[in-house]
Amino acid sequence: MKHKLTLAASLMLLLAILGCPKEDSPSTYPPTSGNFVKNIDGRGIAKVWGIDFEVAETVGGGAASKFEGQLHSDPDQTDAQVEVTIGDDVNIRLEKFPGSPVTLQFNNNNYGTVEVGDKVVIDAQRNVMVNGNLRKPEIE
Repeated sequence: MKHKLTLAASLMLLLAILGCPKEDSPSTYPPTSGNFVKNIDGRGIAKVWGIDFEVAETVGGGAASKFEGQLHSDPDQTDAQVEVTIGDDVNIRLEKFPGSPVTLQFNNNNYGTVEVGDKVVIDAQRNVMVNGNLRKPEIE
């Protein structure tokens, strides 16, 4: 019995020293937990960097994402891009450069900035709405 208690105490000490996840440890920005991309029966849904996406009437099957860059706990240090494809006709790109907000591109057009918690809806006519507000492509 004494050996079991010593072993248990040693294991707890080892876990404490090696580092159990700490509640106050910094996370990355934008967040990546819960990320997914799906294309189900012609409807695309995704959560990327804490932003929800819904796409109506996708053409073709499949869904994928590709990440490049480096995320940091300090938003001003993040330098990353993620590209999401849903079906054959939807390409969404999020970019976060140091010192700037997250920008949204849809099919190679800029649609301004988005934030963690936003909801982006792309309808069958390929109108882009962010949090219920219509966004027009920005002209460069």
